[in-house]
Amino acid sequence: MIFRSENKIASINNLFKALAILIVGIILTIYVTIYTKRSVEMNLKKDYEEVCKELNVKVFTRLQSQAEVLRAGSAFVEASDSVTRNEWKKFYDESNIRKELPGVLGFGYSMLISKNELQQHIQTTRKNGFPDYTVKPTGDRPFYTSIIYLEPFEGRNLRAFGYDMYSEPIRRKAMEYARDSDIVSLSGKVLLVQETNKDVQSGTLMYVPVFKKGMAVNTVEQRRAAIKGWVYSPHRMNDLMQGILGKWDLKIDGRIHLQIYDDSICKNNLLFDTQSEDSINHKDLSSRELMLPVNFNGTKWILFFTQPTVGNIYFYNKILVVFFSGIVISVLLFFLILSLLSTSQRANEIAEQLTSDLNQSREGFMLLLNSAAESIYGIDMNGNCTFTNISCIKTLGYEDFEQLHGKNMHDLIHHSCADGSAMNVKDCFIFKAFKEETRSHVVDEVLWRADGSCFPCEYWSYPLFIHGEIKGAVVTFIDITERKIIEEKLKEALNEAKKANFEKSEFLSRMSHELRTPMNSIIGFSQLLNMGELNPKQKIGINHILNSSTHLLSLINEVLDISGIEAGRTTFSYEAVKLNKMINEMIEIIMPQAVSLGIDVEFIDSPDNYMYISSDRLRLKQILLNLLNNAIKYNIENGKVVVKTEKLPPTIDNQNYIRISITNTGLGISKEEIPKLFNPFERLGNNDSRIEGTGLGLSIVKKLVEAMGGNIGVESIAGEETTFWFEFLYVEEVDIEEEVENNSIETIENSSNKGTILYIEDNIASFELVEEILLSERPNIKLLTDSLGVHTVQLAFKYSPNLILLDLDLPDIHGSEVLKQLQENNNTKDIPVVILSADAMPKQIKEMMNAGAKNYITKPLDIITFLNEIDKWVKRSA
Repeated sequence: MIFRSENKIASINNLFKALAILIVGIILTIYVTIYTKRSVEMNLKKDYEEVCKELNVKVFTRLQSQAEVLRAGSAFVEASDSVTRNEWKKFYDESNIRKELPGVLGFGYSMLISKNELQQHIQTTRKNGFPDYTVKPTGDRPFYTSIIYLEPFEGRNLRAFGYDMYSEPIRRKAMEYARDSDIVSLSGKVLLVQETNKDVQSGTLMYVPVFKKGMAVNTVEQRRAAIKGWVYSPHRMNDLMQGILGKWDLKIDGRIHLQIYDDSICKNNLLFDTQSEDSINHKDLSSRELMLPVNFNGTKWILFFTQPTVGNIYFYNKILVVFFSGIVISVLLFFLILSLLSTSQRANEIAEQLTSDLNQSREGFMLLLNSAAESIYGIDMNGNCTFTNISCIKTLGYEDFEQLHGKNMHDLIHHSCADGSAMNVKDCFIFKAFKEETRSHVVDEVLWRADGSCFPCEYWSYPLFIHGEIKGAVVTFIDITERKIIEEKLKEALNEAKKANFEKSEFLSRMSHELRTPMNSIIGFSQLLNMGELNPKQKIGINHILNSSTHLLSLINEVLDISGIEAGRTTFSYEAVKLNKMINEMIEIIMPQAVSLGIDVEFIDSPDNYMYISSDRLRLKQILLNLLNNAIKYNIENGKVVVKTEKLPPTIDNQNYIRISITNTGLGISKEEIPKLFNPFERLGNNDSRIEGTGLGLSIVKKLVEAMGGNIGVESIAGEETTFWFEFLYVEEVDIEEEVENNSIETIENSSNKGTILYIEDNIASFELVEEILLSERPNIKLLTDSLGVHTVQLAFKYSPNLILLDLDLPDIHGSEVLKQLQENNNTKDIPVVILSADAMPKQIKEMMNAGAKNYITKPLDIITFLNEIDKWVKRSA
């Protein structure tokens, strides 16, 4: 009896347990049903948005395609002095516009007519078969526009013949915008003149300007002066959208309702409505809404989509399947559990198996977690630690997981910033991961160890979702102490490099000064001797001195040039340079040398010679002179040099280049030696002792060409010829007038000029050179000298010289400070100052010219140039 009672009690307990499982199953079914409902809604919303975006792209693509056709029509009219009606119809038919652009009402041309030409235009059109033709609306206006061609020229379009669209404000605004901006424009909402009393639709028009052939259209004023008319197309919006959408049905159950507005959503701006006869309340919460703009050259259409979120059969069927499937599964599970609970042994076995599986799963998870090199921990929604890996425990200085488990990780390891100030939990990006449900990544914060020390770290915080619900965050971090040390070392190395580069520049400046100062005496006195009475042997010796000095000076200049390019100090002034003028100038310069060697120089005539390239004029001269000089130096006796230009096909990225080639007859260059050509100090022709050179010329040429965005190369046939070529971008049209340059130096041989020059110089040899030049060539000019810069203002005030010659490297103060003092003194500010300095660095020259110097002459002096400068100021002041 007792046994039966215990069984009965056990059966009742088993029944209650099974019922509990059933209730849980039903609750889970409801949860999954709700989750499925949300998922289906999201998918439907995504599909709806994709359809809307597809329609948006279709509308924009159609407008772009139509704009291209109008552009073609504009080019067709602009290319001809006059287009006949038959030619316009033929162009329309051959363009296949009806098929390619369905829904477009027409394709027309509106001609601009001046007030004085109006009557003649009307009479001419009437004589051509249109006796009732007139420009409408009538009225007195400065000018008129008339639709003279419109295809197909039938039906509704006949009503637009002769219509002056410029007389209507909305159309005029679009026409003016197209004309002034030289783009395809789209008008606002209008009522087309083609409309009748039936099936009235909103309309828009697309315009492309047509300009008079050959007239410049680079500015707004030029485009207004050159306007000839407009190619345009009118659209009835319902017909246009039918042509764009085709058979895309918006009127099915669960339909998408499309409305198109011009610029803003209001009743007056409505252009198109797919369901104008339906009554849809856009404020209904059961409808989805999406607004997508179509921006077309300054005009904005708004595509407004709505779709009801109820009534979708697929939507309800899926939810019902999930719900009833869950109920059936729960009921089956109820009976299954009830059956299983009938045997306690079986239940225990199942429980033991589940426990074992759970432990294995946890062990696998921890094994995977501990194998990661990064430190990882998890937190719940309160910021309390839920799990960690071994790397995290060790990095933070703890002994085991229990010291972290359940602790607030912000209070424990992220409570303060590096400077010790408190880190507010509201500003903590780790917490933001699950508060804002978005990942965060930080690289410039610190974490705190168990011993109270901190270390720089980089961390990532990811929100943790379980069954779609956020439960906390998973944080991964690494100690970046070593990285910070390396970054600091890199920064120090960069600073050292900058310092070294600066010291290099200073060294070059100083070396330039130190080398040029003695060169000034050598070249200057050699020039004076050469200008005097010498016997033939003395003349030969002086020429040797001058040639060697000039060669050494070229070496100094080229070293400074190549160093400046490599350091990025070289600046370029780009302009449009006409090729034939520049090349002819450079050929004239090298012709004496070519004639002396019996070398013929030919510049091949070509239309490309008259093109312009974008380049720095002075640097281009340097490139051409270097290559032409090489072509002559390394030529054979009675050889030939050929220069030609060639416009190249556009590159893949649509860049337009022109190539300048310089070919000489000679020994050529082997394939093995070509790679060495552009190396500094590499002279492949140094076996010929007659040819002087530094080996820097081609290296400088290559660096200049590439610095200005060009390309350079060489082609050679051993024993026959060598061709050096370089390429620059060419300019299609140039509206500027070229300045006529005069590179010749006119020597003013007027030794009767009288005046006074004050020369501030501490180098005795430089002073004596200037003194000797003036005594020999300008004996009536008085020279005053001083070696200290502080005396300059006083001497200038006392003697009122016609010109001050100023060295920069003075023993007491720098010449720039002397120039500043002269400029600031009212008694001396108008006295011209010319710098004579061995410092040839471009930066120094630019600074002194900006500070007020009239000229900057670098040592060593060229006597003729120096005398011309003297005469210019003394003559001007006399």
